[in-house]
Amino acid sequence: FYAAVEDVEKFSKQIIEERLEALAEGATPACNILDKLIFMGKRDLVWNLVT
Repeated sequence: FYAAVEDVEKFSKQIIEERLEALAEGATPACNILDKLIFMGKRDLVWNLVT
């Protein structure tokens, strides 16, 4: 179970990092949960994304 949680955290961090880089490079914000959380300034993006 804990290994699965670690894998989900790792994958979520990767998704978040890639999206933050894309937005920093000028990507158009999408109307999805991740972009909304980023622009709301949510601090714990990983667990907000997981849940």
